[in-house]
Amino acid sequence: MADTFFGLAVVGPNGGKATIIATSVNGVQFNFLNGCDVNPISREVVFTDAGQTFDISHDGSFVLFSETTNNRLLKYRLKEKTTEVFLNLTTQPLKIKRAPTFGEFWLAANDIVLQPRSLKPFGYKFKLFGQLLLTKNLQLQYNNTQVNVLQEYPVNGGTLSIGSRDASYVGIFRKW
Repeated sequence: MADTFFGLAVVGPNGGKATIIATSVNGVQFNFLNGCDVNPISREVVFTDAGQTFDISHDGSFVLFSETTNNRLLKYRLKEKTTEVFLNLTTQPLKIKRAPTFGEFWLAANDIVLQPRSLKPFGYKFKLFGQLLLTKNLQLQYNNTQVNVLQEYPVNGGTLSIGSRDASYVGIFRKW
């Protein structure tokens, strides 16, 4: 896990106290870790330090990350070391998470209007090549509140959990 103040840490499969495993790379201290993931094939750890949020593909060949200010997702191919626009949006993307189904992802995004101030939260489910599978308007459940993360779990035929730093609850959808 990435801890903003302490660095990269690990917790065993049964929980418990976190053990710090890194606070720097090549002598450079971490400033503000805000996300990490493990490549499912190579088991390499990828993380961001005061940057975008991201997720690694199921096959470990690329990383998707959000470019919030430009309303799009970018794809970085690990082997080729190239970056391309993966998906253009009309909303501001935040956190990307792999779905349990191979090649599918969830994205938390928000449509923010500054004058007059309003915010509409959305969840997007999309496939490996940028094909949009589902757009979920979350305004009814998160009225004018930013959503930060959507995570799908293969429990009871599928459960979608929705988190927000600004809400005192976690949303759970059984059918979406």
